[in-house]
Amino acid sequence: MSVQLLNPPGMPKPLAPYSTATKAGDTIYVSGILALGIDGKTVGAGDVRMQTKHVIETIATILKSAGATLSDVAFNTIIVKDMGDYAAVNEVYREYFGAHPPCAILHRSAAGTGRVSGRDRLDRAHREFLTT
Repeated sequence: MSVQLLNPPGMPKPLAPYSTATKAGDTIYVSGILALGIDGKTVGAGDVRMQTKHVIETIATILKSAGATLSDVAFNTIIVKDMGDYAAVNEVYREYFGAHPPCAILHRSAAGTGRVSGRDRLDRAHREFLTT
């Protein structure tokens, strides 16, 4: 089976040597997405709702480049800096995934310090694994 690298235009460059996403057969894997704009700067600093929207919309753009949509998502991992943001993240998540949300797990980042990426409220967010 071949693996197709997915690095759609308009995405911030990955912070390390990895692809934004890959497609192997009918499965798409999206790397950890941060709340970063194309300029590499944090989007919505201090606003977890805005950051969650940005991350989900970024994922939707990546999925579209592979012929998929958010409705194709089967599993989602969310990593937050502060568990106090749990309700706000879920509120936005519900807007995008509605009555049929994928399986999900939410983690707090390394001691809640943002050390994993050094970014804002969503330390690393939303890794999607899905089958189209």
